[in-house]
Amino acid sequence: MKLSHLMIVILSLVLVARAELAGAQAVAEKKEAAPVPVPMKEGKVELTPKNSTVQFIGTHIGPEPNPRICYFTKFKGVLTIEAATKAPQSAELDIESPSLITPIGRLTGHLQSPDFFDVEQFPKATFKTTKIEATDAAAGKYKITGDLTIRDVKKSISFPTVVKVTDAGAVLMSKFKLKRSELGLTFGPDRIVEEVAMTITVGKPTPKVRQE
Repeated sequence: MKLSHLMIVILSLVLVARAELAGAQAVAEKKEAAPVPVPMKEGKVELTPKNSTVQFIGTHIGPEPNPRICYFTKFKGVLTIEAATKAPQSAELDIESPSLITPIGRLTGHLQSPDFFDVEQFPKATFKTTKIEATDAAAGKYKITGDLTIRDVKKSISFPTVVKVTDAGAVLMSKFKLKRSELGLTFGPDRIVEEVAMTITVGKPTPKVRQE
């Protein structure tokens, strides 16, 4: 192969690699799109699936964790913002447990069964703040503490969150982990990881989930 041909091949490979990297970055950016501020009325933000997401991920124990993404598609709540400081004052959320859904129909049914959420016996899950502390107010960082109730088991939890307030409205972003057994979700301790990864976003609509 002549040197000029070799250079063309190398250049082509470099361009292809750059294009693939750019494509991957574009996909990642699309998946992690910034939340859109939700308008406030008299310092209150109404939380619904049209503007917020409540997501959790469970994983299996062993060499193949197979993370399972789950959503609640019916809920309502309120996030209250203090007008002068633009800091969160309180939050509450009522979730309809039967609205739990995953991309896998069989898994959705199992999670709704008495083994997990037992949605017929316990159709509601709730959260209500008891305390909100600023950890870095300038950066919009807060520690939220409140009572989470699932299957009639009430547990005080604390988690970090970022709240941004502008003239356009408010956004909230939080990622944290919960120990499911502390909320009455004890099925399969030898098969399912104890900690569940939670993601709460105000400013991002709940996605439409297509079940297999």
